Amino acid sequence: ISNVAKAMGGADLVFLDHCKECYAPDLGRMETAGIVAKGTVVVADNVVFPGAPGYLDKVAAPAYATVLKPAPYEAVGWETRWKEVDDAMSISTRL
Repeated sequence: ISNVAKAMGGADLVFLDHCKECYAPDLGRMETAGIVAKGTVVVADNVVFPGAPGYLDKVAAPAYATVLKPAPYEAVGWETRWKEVDDAMSISTRL
C-alpha cells in the first residue's frame, strides 16, 4: 500500500473485492497512506455475505457517507447451501 501511495498519491475511487477479513484493516492502511482521503469513493463487494468483519463499522458516519446496494451473492454452491443468498455492495464517500 505504501508503494501505491508513493506512485500515485490519492485515489478518486477504490474497489475492494479481495480477502473479506482484510477490507477494514486495508482501508485503514489506505487512509494512513493518503490513498483514501476526503472525497474518495470506496466500493466494497460482498459486505453482507460472506461478510467483511468490521468493515461496515469502519465506513459508518461520521467519517463516511455509506449506502448499501442489494445484490444477490454471485455464486450458488456449497458455500450458500445451493440457494441464492442476499448480499450487497457498499458505496462509501470519505467525508
